[in-house]
Amino acid sequence: MLILNDIIDRDRIIQTLTNLLSNAIKFSSPQTTVTLDARLQNDDTVRFQVQDCGRGIPPEHLETVFDRFQQVDAADSCDRGGTGLGLAICRSIVQQHVRCDDARYGWFGNFF
Repeated sequence: MLILNDIIDRDRIIQTLTNLLSNAIKFSSPQTTVTLDARLQNDDTVRFQVQDCGRGIPPEHLETVFDRFQQVDAADSCDRGGTGLGLAICRSIVQQHVRCDDARYGWFGNFF
C-alpha cells in the first residue's frame, strides 16, 4: 500500500481544491449548493469532484478553459475578478500528481 503523504504535495492539492471551489462559488447563483466529493478509488488513488449549479462551460470553451489567461466570458474578469489563471494552475498541479508505475503493472502502466 502506498503512503499518500509520500507521493503528493498536500499544499498543492489543497490549492487546487480551493481554486475549484472558489470558481464554483464565484460562478453560481447565491443560495445554491456547491459540493466537494472525495472518493478513494483504490489503495493509492483519490478522486475529487466539485459540483455546482452555475451556468456551466459552453462546449466551444471546453478545450481552452484550462489554458492560461482564459475565461469563458471576458466580462467576468471585471464583474467577478480573476485573471484566468486559476484553472491553468489546477491543471498543472494535477498533471504533476499523475504518474505511471510500469514496474508493478507491466508495460501498460497504471495512471493516477
